[in-house]
Amino acid sequence: MTTEQAALHNCAACGAAAAEDAAFCETCGARLSGKQPSAPPQAAATGDLADFWVRLAAYIVDCVIVAFGLPFVLSFWYGAGVSVNAFVVLFLPGAYFWIGNSLGGTAGKRITGLAVVDESGHPPGLARGLVRYLVSIASGLALGLGYLWMIWDAQKQTWHDKAAGTYVVRRAHRAATAS
Repeated sequence: MTTEQAALHNCAACGAAAAEDAAFCETCGARLSGKQPSAPPQAAATGDLADFWVRLAAYIVDCVIVAFGLPFVLSFWYGAGVSVNAFVVLFLPGAYFWIGNSLGGTAGKRITGLAVVDESGHPPGLARGLVRYLVSIASGLALGLGYLWMIWDAQKQTWHDKAAGTYVVRRAHRAATAS
């Protein structure tokens, strides 16, 4: 058995291979072997967790992309006569945020040098990305309190970060911890 194989175990929920130190399965998002989520040790120690203002800037970039970029691409793809319907208004922006954050960050986060990671520094995956996206809606509906929560939270987590077990870190930090 190689060293790499020894550091892996299988998720009880879906059977996918998972790193021994991971708290959640990257495939299905299930909690692994009773491990409790904690702050990424390197991020918490070095202070590389993203602050409110850079996260707000990333969100503004994402809103501009969703508001102007998606309609432009759709009109280019389908022609100027494309009608705006519920699919375009609800599903595409939701898919943009869900899939973008599942893969480690939306375009806005990448442009501003941020990444969404789990406790072990990896992208959260589709299951936790969906949880993060759905709870972010509740974070906004609660008069933005879920977003503002990170201002006084020691780990700089919003409600949706806490629900999904994710952290938003500076990208340079993510690259350093991945190696």
